[in-house]
Amino acid sequence: MNVEFFITLFSKKKANQKNARQKLKDAVSTRVHHGRDLQTVVTTIAESLTACFKQKISKSDPELMAAEHKMEYLKCKMDVRDAILRRNANVTENTIWRIENSQYSRAFSYELEKLKQLHLLLQALGAFTQELPSIDRSITELRNTPHARPEVECAVLALLTLLCENTTRMETWEDMRDALKMINIRTKMKHIEEKEIPTDTATRVKSILEKYSLSAVQQSNIAAGEIYKWMLNFLIDNIFVVFGGKVFQQIVGIPMGTNCAPLLADIFLYSYEAEFIQSLVSEGKRYLASDFNFTYRYIDDVLSINNPNFADYLSSIYPSELEVKETTETDNSAS
Repeated sequence: MNVEFFITLFSKKKANQKNARQKLKDAVSTRVHHGRDLQTVVTTIAESLTACFKQKISKSDPELMAAEHKMEYLKCKMDVRDAILRRNANVTENTIWRIENSQYSRAFSYELEKLKQLHLLLQALGAFTQELPSIDRSITELRNTPHARPEVECAVLALLTLLCENTTRMETWEDMRDALKMINIRTKMKHIEEKEIPTDTATRVKSILEKYSLSAVQQSNIAAGEIYKWMLNFLIDNIFVVFGGKVFQQIVGIPMGTNCAPLLADIFLYSYEAEFIQSLVSEGKRYLASDFNFTYRYIDDVLSINNPNFADYLSSIYPSELEVKETTETDNSAS
């Protein structure tokens, strides 16, 4: 009886190991058709490896070692794709370092060259963020993002609120992503652009957006940053004030005292600054763009250090209707 019991246990163990190996084999053989599939495949391989370890299959098993190599290779591909999409100097530099110091550096020689070129471009632009993707591309990217940081969840939750979706039961990123997949975002956007949005809805959207700045969202996910920016533009176009018992729509500027006013002013100036820097780079004047590495702005106060060209280019950076006053004069070309 005991012998039969142990034989049954042994047979069950072998069957479990066989099933775990088969699932791992299926995961490894899964083809990646799109960049957004990378995370899913990596997660599946990792889960299958964990299942194999639980079945007491040795980590030195050739099949498991090959699966780990495949998973690490796909992680490198994910890092490259993420760096290209985010277009952030620090992210790109860290990605280059990780891949160059990995065993896959030769396999990614072409991608490394592209990342190095991108890094040079980002360095020339200094602290200015790159051009964001289109709304359609941003929505598609977010729909296929398996995991999201709180900054991204905030932007998407604000968008769904603005589109008058019921967000009271949306507690996880999966809930928000499913909502993005279920509705026609473009049609909804057009619909609310043609109608007056309820005041309480606009208030809720602003309260959600105030949790994170635009730069924080952009650094976390560039697609979410574009969505965030679109919502701010919408709020600007839908500002109403009550005066003398009548309701007026503000069509020029934004009223002082509103929660989003400083942030919107910051974004307005940033758009001109980014366009100016990008024009220098496209014209092959990277040496001039690099002069602005130590140029900083806090809302409407600008500080430029070691930049002899700053005053000459002021009229090229900011719109003509904006009055720029020099408030500091030094012998060190700081203004």
